Amino acid sequence: HIDCMGCCQSSTGSEAPLNSNKENSSSNSGSENDNRRSNKKGAEDKIELAFKVKRGNVFTEGVDLGTRDAYVQKNIPKTPQQSTLILTALSQNYIFASLTERDLHSCMTSMEIVEISKGENIITQGQEGEYFFVVESGNFTVIVDGKTVSQIGEGSSFGELALLYNAPRQATVRADTAAVVFSLDRESYRFLIAQSSFDKTVEIKRALNSCPLLAELTDEQLEKISEAVELFPYNAGDIIIKKGTEGKVFYMIKEGTVLVDVGEQFSQTTLGPGEYFGERALITGEPRAATITAQGKVLLMALDRDAFNSLLG
Repeated sequence: HIDCMGCCQSSTGSEAPLNSNKENSSSNSGSENDNRRSNKKGAEDKIELAFKVKRGNVFTEGVDLGTRDAYVQKNIPKTPQQSTLILTALSQNYIFASLTERDLHSCMTSMEIVEISKGENIITQGQEGEYFFVVESGNFTVIVDGKTVSQIGEGSSFGELALLYNAPRQATVRADTAAVVFSLDRESYRFLIAQSSFDKTVEIKRALNSCPLLAELTDEQLEKISEAVELFPYNAGDIIIKKGTEGKVFYMIKEGTVLVDVGEQFSQTTLGPGEYFGERALITGEPRAATITAQGKVLLMALDRDAFNSLLG
């Protein structure tokens, strides 16, 4: 996954609309750098990125959910292999970090299938971007100011900043071979994220009512927290918090159980729905005191440091 980020202004104009055939070409979408969602790289780093995305940009242009009935979600058929490739790429990209499996599936079904000819610029540096891409087949070269900086191949994703910002591309991405990519446009992404956010706020508020820590809060306070919280899924064995690392996030368990391992002579304990962890490091500034691992599938409600301090600190 490449992140050639928003873009240096070298030429003006915006990307031409993509068509699901060879004719769309030269000035298509975004290219960006490696900010993967991988919770193996540093679980709290990816969560921190997701909160930055939520605060800073996705809704800068605004999405009127009152018009969502007029928005028709695309449902473009994919083979099982194509679906798997896209979902894997989305799950590894930081801007999709907080999406549920259902949300990721909606993004996947909305993606167009586009053929690219050898030598075409799918993204052109300096032009405004509107599309995000996942590569099904073929190879691409990423060029910045006329210099080759990297290569992109099958399963890679790029162009995500086009979904977040209305800004020029920072790189040109050129097809070295004939290629097939999947594209997601900004409008589809914003409506899908806005709808997901609305649905999650209702769901989260209901779950927050079962958290003892929040029992004394008013409905207005719970509403503010539910709007700030993000949901993050984990699989069995995923490390959520690692002992000794910097604490950046506070967690409440919505579904599943986690194993708390302080180490040394202390016994391991298990936490389940309605329980919470991670607040101590945010309050004291000390490193994490335990390693916490998902037991089976787990869904956590998370607040980053800024939200925790302003709402619960």
